Amino acid sequence: MRLGYARVSTRQQADSEALDQQIARLQKAGAEKILYDIESGRKDTRKNFNQAIALAKSGVITELIITRIDRLSRGIIAIHRTIETLQNAGVTLTILDSPLG
Repeated sequence: MRLGYARVSTRQQADSEALDQQIARLQKAGAEKILYDIESGRKDTRKNFNQAIALAKSGVITELIITRIDRLSRGIIAIHRTIETLQNAGVTLTILDSPLG
């Protein structure tokens, strides 16, 4: 399954259509299901992010699609750990706004 993940930090950002824009882009990119959090990227306790990682580890998803790398986390170490976890699970990470194209 191709899973999309979106995140905004505040309810105000969600209300400003930032979340809707991310979700629309994930759908356009082919995400079959989308999970999202309205919570800081600095927190490790994001419910739906943790669910996405659990789905990756269990082999349910084949691809995780995000709009930007900072949707995973605001910390470089946490981002690295997440990418490593996805790689170990055989999950492709697609970043729509990747500078690497």
